[in-house]
Amino acid sequence: MFVNLKKDWDKYSNKELNVLIRALDFLWRKRYKQFLVTICFVGVFLIIYSEQIIKYFFPEISNITINDKFSAIFVWITAVIVFWYSKETFDLKDITRKSLDYERAPFVVLNYEKDTGLFYFKNIGRGIAKNVYMDKIVIPEGENSFLIAPHKTFIEPKGGHTHFALKWDCSIAKGMKCEDDGNKMMEILLERQKEILITIHYENISGQRYYTKMTFKQLDDSNDVLACGLER
Repeated sequence: MFVNLKKDWDKYSNKELNVLIRALDFLWRKRYKQFLVTICFVGVFLIIYSEQIIKYFFPEISNITINDKFSAIFVWITAVIVFWYSKETFDLKDITRKSLDYERAPFVVLNYEKDTGLFYFKNIGRGIAKNVYMDKIVIPEGENSFLIAPHKTFIEPKGGHTHFALKWDCSIAKGMKCEDDGNKMMEILLERQKEILITIHYENISGQRYYTKMTFKQLDDSNDVLACGLER
């Protein structure tokens, strides 16, 4: 039991808090059932010995009857149960909210289609993705040289996609009128380095912001997703 408690403490406790607040936060989020049971028993114990405790501080207080103690124990246990029920209801509401968020969450990835020689954003999530854009890909050889993808206003859910060609954004490319050679530049970069980090940003229909991080190792649709989720 103590081994599992230590594992949960290391995994779930907020290390940014001081020890006391960290312990209370951990108990509330991950061990609140055991915490409430302990509080319940401590309260019952104090009520049973309340007469001795009160008389120690206030000798003039008259005797507390057994009926008073039973009534107090009943009220205390009822209060703990009501609080427990409220916590469970709050957790259920939070789970329902997260489930609804998942149902309408977009999930955008970047793929490459060999037949057309074009990249495309694909929304494999269940919600509409809007304001989709990708961080610039830095070209190591030149100063202020990037590969950029166009901004996409909307992408439909469950497989919606939009094709595009990467643009080569630098003064040399513009001077040579070859900004449209971005796809070719991506291919050259992949020949020179092991992988390229891709970060895609997008929103759901309500404006909640998300991101997807990928590593491109080859020009196809088999590249890995490193991370995804809500932007903070």
